[in-house]
Formats: sequence, C-alpha cells, structure tokens
Amino acid sequence: MQRGTTGEKKARARYPKAKFLVFDKQTEAGDTVATGRADAFVYDKMSIEQLNKEHPDTTRILPGDLGKETYCMAFKKGSPLRDRTDEFLAEATKPGGKVDELLKKWVPAWEQYRVQDR
Repeated sequence: MQRGTTGEKKARARYPKAKFLVFDKQTEAGDTVATGRADAFVYDKMSIEQLNKEHPDTTRILPGDLGKETYCMAFKKGSPLRDRTDEFLAEATKPGGKVDELLKKWVPAWEQYRVQDR
C-alpha cells in the first residue's frame, strides 16, 4: 500500500494481524503485487482497475471495499469563493455535466463513476 493514504489506515484497522509492505509510490505497490512479491494492494478503485487491466494474468480485483470517502473544502469565513465554488460544483456534478464528460473521456468503465441522479 502507499504510505500515508486512507487505504493504509483502513487496511491496518481492518486487518491488524496482517504484515504490511508500505511504499512511497502507488506504482511500486502495484508492481509488487503484479510480480507476485506481495499478496494484495489496497488503493482506490480506479487505480486497482488500471493495475488489473495492465496485469490481467497476475492480478484480480476482490469484491467489496474498505468504505467510502468524503472530500470537502474549507474557505476563509466570508470568502466569495465559497458561493462561486458551490455554483460551479452544482453545475459540474449534474448528470451529464462536466464531471461525467471528463470521466467518459479519461476513465475506463466510466459509467461506474458517473454522477447519479440525486
């Protein structure tokens, strides 16, 4: 796993008796699993899917996850950026909006990640 990620924290909490290899870069962790020098790699779903696509004969994706993550932003009290950011995000995250457009362009199997109707 990659050092300092939420995946590292969640894996250690879920599997306290496991032996962990920790890497500074995601690619090092992925390559270690793909070459058989480690049994598992905990990371975000899109990265794991890419690793599996690059190494279909030596990797597989296990079902389930270690939980969802929420991202947030903080602004200085009274900042005009807050309202502008809220407006941008409301528009960009609409189904068929900019987020879906970028996912479709850049992410394999993008339908899994697209913005769902609210």
